[in-house]
Amino acid sequence: MMAVIGVCVCLARFCPAQDTPPRDDLARVVLQLPWSHRMQFAGYYLAQAKGYYREAGLDVEIRERQGETSPVESVVLGEADFGISCAVLVNSLYGMPIMGLAAVSQRSPFVLLAVEGSGVHRLEDVRGRKILSGNPYLSYELSVMLDAAGIPPDSVQGAPLPPRWDPGAGGRPDPVFCHRGGLPITLQQRGIPYVLFHPRNYGADTYGEILFTARRVAREHPKQVLAFREASLRGWAYALVNLDEAVDLVHALYAPGIARETLEDEARFTQALVAEDTVPLGFISPERWRQGLQTLARVRKLPYDAERARDSLFDLYLAARARRNLR
Repeated sequence: MMAVIGVCVCLARFCPAQDTPPRDDLARVVLQLPWSHRMQFAGYYLAQAKGYYREAGLDVEIRERQGETSPVESVVLGEADFGISCAVLVNSLYGMPIMGLAAVSQRSPFVLLAVEGSGVHRLEDVRGRKILSGNPYLSYELSVMLDAAGIPPDSVQGAPLPPRWDPGAGGRPDPVFCHRGGLPITLQQRGIPYVLFHPRNYGADTYGEILFTARRVAREHPKQVLAFREASLRGWAYALVNLDEAVDLVHALYAPGIARETLEDEARFTQALVAEDTVPLGFISPERWRQGLQTLARVRKLPYDAERARDSLFDLYLAARARRNLR
């Protein structure tokens, strides 16, 4: 009974007050997550709960991923207005009409993980192996890692990570390309040994998950895009210094089926990852963005398009727009 009362109190803490006046002037937008609700999206939840989005004139639906449609596909198809993805650079290189808005973390949280018994002790050991991932294709970081180790892309096979993948089920587990704040925490809690290969050690110095929008949305509603970005970063700034409140919110409203201990571990990881940064929250360096696209183009053996690189970053687009006096 006390547990039920506790949940009700927690829900009341984050639900909008009943006397909050309805507003007909709010623009309804959808934020598409790349996964199910977890702590790595806490800043967006806090922006919602604290009313930052409403203050910006926005009625935001935060939608977790369902099915095979990626956030990039959802945004490009107009099913969502904003998305979060670690594949914004890759999709920009291949011509997807999207624009990066903000990077909450300046460093990629993704790693290649091999559990004990996988037979992978060095990166070179993945040659001829299957690599599991939540993405249907090998990401930028993994492509650069393999290139640095002299491993041809066609010598490894990418495969989707099964929803109920269990490395302790026996056999020889495949290596996994995953988020450092997810699977490694789970394995640590279960006492399963593993080794991590960090992309940064192999020259893949890229951003973490990128907040992005469609090029069409940015061009038609630049003020709305700016307002959404500002409100989201306000939410992140609040979440990072109020971890307990962030965990309470996620556990109560978004991921009640996840153990609180797991959410707390994820929250500490997220805070530590962002704390490594020495630039303003959300900042994307245009030069670093271009370098990432150039490196990826070289690894994927594709042409580099400077104009496309400019059009794939919102701040570069705004600068060009200002120069053309189209404010």
